[in-house]
Amino acid sequence: MWETGDRVPDTPTIHRLAEIFDISADYLLGLSDNPSPVIKNVDDKDGLAFIDGETPLTEEEKEYLKESLELFRRMKAKREQQKP
Repeated sequence: MWETGDRVPDTPTIHRLAEIFDISADYLLGLSDNPSPVIKNVDDKDGLAFIDGETPLTEEEKEYLKESLELFRRMKAKREQQKP
């Protein structure tokens, strides 16, 4: 299960997360330090983007995205530690 850090999400999931956060997939995966493009719209203190520009995220979607983002942060940190 990729939520636990045991494996990487599939390409469509990575693509969708990058679209939602309006960042590059490379940045999301920790392959780039440049997050460009940046998030343009936020819906609350968590800084989560709107889907389709008008429809706010549900609480379930917000929680899923927060967990996904935390996973990517952990994976990036782990990759950084493994670099020579």
